[in-house]
Amino acid sequence: MTDLQMLGKYLEAELIACRISASKMGFYTSAAEYAGDDILKTAQICAVANTFVGLISPRSYREGMDFTKAVDILQGDVDHQFSRGVVAALVSHLENKGGREAWEHFRVLDEDSEAGSDT
Repeated sequence: MTDLQMLGKYLEAELIACRISASKMGFYTSAAEYAGDDILKTAQICAVANTFVGLISPRSYREGMDFTKAVDILQGDVDHQFSRGVVAALVSHLENKGGREAWEHFRVLDEDSEAGSDT
């Protein structure tokens, strides 16, 4: 596969993941045309990772969730919004491959970015 073909596959996966995320928020309705194995695995992974990071990251209106609560929410959406295998892979990564430590920084509010760039 050429670099251009790989880039095309990546962009297609990103587009589908964005459509799925936007659909969940009510901004985009045609994501329903994608289901199960019709969704590229990379797009499924992007959607699960994006949702997970969104759950554990602090927001202006709430603290970031702990990893266990975020995983519980994702597992509650298995077979409705997310593939069982992709969620299981994320859980395995978090529990067995150092994922908690690697992703812990998403739980910390970056005060500089919240205040805006004054420099």
